[in-house]
Amino acid sequence: MGELYRGPRAWKFKYRIFAIKNSVHAGPDLFEVLTWPKALISFRFEIQTDEHLSFGNHNDMIRGGEFSNALLARASNLEEIYIYGDSEGDKCGYDLANIADLRPFTNLRRVGLHLSLMMVHIADAEFCEEPLESFSRPYEILPPALDELQIEMGNDFPSSTFFASELDWEVDLRGGELSLAICEIMHNKGDRYPGIERNRFLLVQPIKLRDEPRKHGGLFGATRMFQVY
Repeated sequence: MGELYRGPRAWKFKYRIFAIKNSVHAGPDLFEVLTWPKALISFRFEIQTDEHLSFGNHNDMIRGGEFSNALLARASNLEEIYIYGDSEGDKCGYDLANIADLRPFTNLRRVGLHLSLMMVHIADAEFCEEPLESFSRPYEILPPALDELQIEMGNDFPSSTFFASELDWEVDLRGGELSLAICEIMHNKGDRYPGIERNRFLLVQPIKLRDEPRKHGGLFGATRMFQVY
């Protein structure tokens, strides 16, 4: 982003909707800019992709916790957050900061996150030699006013693959892992976020463009959406 301007303009940043496409690096400058809009109600971000349809190297990896922490000052204003794109990479230091924590966002009603920003997979916990119970579950990080949830998955497999009892190792999930996470969300919705409706709980897959660099996808381009509950 170049050298960040921190003059008087920062204190007059009046935008209410902030949407950033896949050309902006997620780093300290971006997180400081997110503190500028005092009346921010909508934040949309798509993680940077490269010409190979991947999401950068591990030096560019973001953590869901970095976004939720940067936006925390707007926790009472924000009504929607969409952060799409995978954060897979070198997970040797994987910890709770990798997961977004949206519980303090009391007016947040619409949420769209890649699954890797919502939960620690069983395989990742085993790789880090940490018990799965030491990480927050997806139902534990969602906001109390939630009424629409979109979970983005990869587009290399049909959506039904993620719910199979036996999965290929390339899927990065164990059999039944996603189904359990979704069941936990719905089982706890009455106590934690009673506003969520059946027809507003969606699985989202970017449409993969073949034989050329990905130009559109996630929240800014073409997607497939599937009702999962």
